[in-house]
Amino acid sequence: GSTDNRGRSRKGKIIVVVDKMFWQTGATAEITFENYFINNIRVEGKQTVTNLSSNGGFGYTYAIEGGKLTYPDGSMINYSGTRTLQQKEGGNTMSILDDTYELTGHAKLEDSTSSANVLIKSPLHKKIACQWIDKGELAVTVNAHTASIQYGEGTCDNKALLTLGDKT
Repeated sequence: GSTDNRGRSRKGKIIVVVDKMFWQTGATAEITFENYFINNIRVEGKQTVTNLSSNGGFGYTYAIEGGKLTYPDGSMINYSGTRTLQQKEGGNTMSILDDTYELTGHAKLEDSTSSANVLIKSPLHKKIACQWIDKGELAVTVNAHTASIQYGEGTCDNKALLTLGDKT
């Protein structure tokens, strides 16, 4: 193994299989792990990244199947999910300041005592010219508790509305 510049010990193999040049639309990269550990935590699963870019702009989908971390004490965390980032505006101009992106997807995280699910109910919208997400909604469920986060309707501000149960 080796130690990275942040002091983490890494050993094993990360295997990346790319089906064509990755800048080509539709190209995929499949990432798997072979006896791979970070600080003695085993990493497993398959990650697939697909290039969705087109003349209209940049985009990709990132999916994790069978993600699993196993700690030295035997405890485990399982993860799966998919997220898609797609450029919606500005792809045909030279300026990045008019670029906007939308993020969609879902994720599930489980250990022996808890489970969490995150679902993007309406796409999270982000303008490059704004430092905040300006539109969209997330639903987060941890065990039996559900919350939603609403980011507004397109105004560039640092406001979001959190609803937990009957409290807003």
